[in-house]
Amino acid sequence: MLFHEKEISADEVIAAKKRFAEKWPLRTYTIRQDDSLTAQCLRPINICEVRGILDWRVRNPANNKMESGSATFEYKIHWTGKAYQVLGETTKEMIGTQPPVGFQPFQLPSAPTGTPKAKASQWQSECLKRGHGKACY
Repeated sequence: MLFHEKEISADEVIAAKKRFAEKWPLRTYTIRQDDSLTAQCLRPINICEVRGILDWRVRNPANNKMESGSATFEYKIHWTGKAYQVLGETTKEMIGTQPPVGFQPFQLPSAPTGTPKAKASQWQSECLKRGHGKACY
């Protein structure tokens, strides 16, 4: 599979995604619904390329860190007749661009104190108070 412009195995892609998910357990992605979102398909081979811009935010409550930004994305997808197969995936951070007005990164609650269970409960309570809903679980 072509992953970020390098040919690697499916196992390597899964390992990279797992590392990212462990580093950033809470993630939000919003695809911009503007002229940047495109899809082109080739028939009869059923391969489509989907491109666009997304705004993202990630956070890790364990180390009280967060990041946010915007990126371009491109997926190459094949419909086998039974399932979709991802042939390629590339995202590139858009340096120097600002997410659109209204896109607000999460504000992390302050680091909780006490036992691990108390810390998790305190952080979750503060997260819910700030209106982040399911992202707090």
